[in-house]
Amino acid sequence: MSQKYVQTLWTNTQIQLSRLLTSETFGPKGFDSKRKANDYVRRLFIKYNDIMKKLDEIYQTLIHPQKRLIIRILLDGIVGRLIELKQEMIKFDCCEYTYFEDLALDQNKTLDDLCIEIPRYFTEDRFKSIEQRNHTIRMILDRLEQSKNDLSIKSSFDSLLTLKNYQTNIIPLATVIHVLQAHERARQGRIHAYFMRQMKNELKIKEMKSINDNNLEDSCLIIQTIWRQKYAEKLFDRKKIENEKLLGMILPRRKLSINNSIDSRDKKRRDLQLQHHQEFDEASNYIKQKIRQYEETEVKSRIEHILIQWLLESRQLYGQFPIYPSDELNGSTTLFKEMTVAEVQEFIDKQAQALKKKKSKRKEVKKQVKNLKKKSTKQKSTMNELESSKFIPIINNQMNIYKELFYERDESYNKEQHYDTLLAIDHFRPEVENEIRHDVDNILRNELIYLKLAIDNTEDKQTKKSKKKKKRKKRNKKVKDIIANRTNDSIFEELVETGIILPTKLVHQQDFIGDYQYLTETMRYNEKEPMPSLLDCQQLTGSQNVHLNIPLRKAVLLAGPRGSGKELLVHIACNELGGLLLDLSLANIAKSFNTGILKSTIMIIFVHSL
Repeated sequence: MSQKYVQTLWTNTQIQLSRLLTSETFGPKGFDSKRKANDYVRRLFIKYNDIMKKLDEIYQTLIHPQKRLIIRILLDGIVGRLIELKQEMIKFDCCEYTYFEDLALDQNKTLDDLCIEIPRYFTEDRFKSIEQRNHTIRMILDRLEQSKNDLSIKSSFDSLLTLKNYQTNIIPLATVIHVLQAHERARQGRIHAYFMRQMKNELKIKEMKSINDNNLEDSCLIIQTIWRQKYAEKLFDRKKIENEKLLGMILPRRKLSINNSIDSRDKKRRDLQLQHHQEFDEASNYIKQKIRQYEETEVKSRIEHILIQWLLESRQLYGQFPIYPSDELNGSTTLFKEMTVAEVQEFIDKQAQALKKKKSKRKEVKKQVKNLKKKSTKQKSTMNELESSKFIPIINNQMNIYKELFYERDESYNKEQHYDTLLAIDHFRPEVENEIRHDVDNILRNELIYLKLAIDNTEDKQTKKSKKKKKRKKRNKKVKDIIANRTNDSIFEELVETGIILPTKLVHQQDFIGDYQYLTETMRYNEKEPMPSLLDCQQLTGSQNVHLNIPLRKAVLLAGPRGSGKELLVHIACNELGGLLLDLSLANIAKSFNTGILKSTIMIIFVHSL
């Protein structure tokens, strides 16, 4: 797949996604019944799922590092939107499992087309770190097994020595003679068998030599009969396989050479992606230095001019110098949001009062929340409404970035798809400006203190130290630090040795064999709730950036009879999502650690090993 074709695919998916977003924003927000709302959400879910699959394929085939960053954030947004729609379906349907057989019939699709596939960038972007982690776990386990084997051999050898030492004086003479006679007879039998074998071999050689070497016709006939027999068997097997393929009794075999070529091509593309990404990372520091070298004086003078003008204008309006925004309020960034001087001063005064009266405002906020809850319960509408999404703004932002940067962009000069220096300069310029602004803030904040002392004879209130007596805190008993003077590698090794970190089996989503539930609509028509099938349990999604914007799920219950695939699903989740398998059950931790340090042990696991 060429990079030009991938670019056309990307434009088509962007058009499809923009149409979907416009239809969702201008679509209905409330529904009369839960069934209509659930059908609308399910259709949205299917469309977002199709776009996610296409973008995942584009992300795997693209080589350009800056394009991959945009698609990565876009994929995180779409995965988060899928999870939001899943929560909406659970709310309307009152069931944790969703079924799409009626929509598959309407859209002429199979249920495999509507299945959620785990995006491959979860593991492929962290391929090296996951491989290194699995390699260290295997090395530690092999070393433990080797040490156990050495100990068992040593113990068995020691036990044999002790038995010999104890039993030397106990064995009687008759048993010793019997053992010696048995060994002697066995030795004589082996010698006799060896001589008999030699005699048989000599007889065979003599028989072969007795055959007439000049009788070539007989030997040719024997060779031809055997060859024709084998050839006929091969033809029969070939015709049998062809007939079975025609009847649909057997699937056509895949050619291994094609699979090998595909694997080598994927590996080559992955290496190119890593190489281009490393080039972009290495060039980032150089580009920042160049921006600082050529634009630092201009940016610094511009920011200083704006800030000094604001200080003078605010003194003319209010008769005194204003409170300079602190680092907690992002410094002077509030002044660069197209605000007037009065608006900026009001904003800073409000923020300063908010910092002083945190405790009183917390109580007021709690009261307001309670009042809002009471009002919402009274004024709750009967319409089934959809909740506002946190991921649609992220998706819109990335689509706008794509339209500005890469839509109809001429890339004839960059056929090898390296990073674009002009785009990199525009990307890193705001970071450099923020760093320069932070330096200017520190300088002007100190100068403002001296100006207030010199002109207004006033001291900044923020600089005064509070003379309130500090309450003595209750001294809690110090918990013994069990990780003092220890490295992360040693802690990781100990967790593997104690059985808290477990190795994962190399299984994937396609290895979980099962089928879908096809009778959901008929069962619900008869007022019966269908049981979920095996393939309904393997719908997995997740990402670190996605979990920042959605409610945290601390636990997942996997329940079912023995042999139903619960453990297999856990190993699939660890492999597909690049997770670490931990056994944090109380029985497992109590074997290796005392009860007094269980909490600190769990803290160590999450801080160091993850």
